[in-house]
Amino acid sequence: MTAEGVEDEETAAALRAMGCELAQGYLYGAATEFPQYAVQKLRVAV
Repeated sequence: MTAEGVEDEETAAALRAMGCELAQGYLYGAATEFPQYAVQKLRVAV
């Protein structure tokens, strides 16, 4: 299961307590278009 729209640590902790291991949302980073995402990942990988 993947949770979407996680905005704060309290929500993330509650989801983890319910067994949810994957989450996405503003807590982890704002949404980006794929080209910008790819550039960010390439910078990290190099």
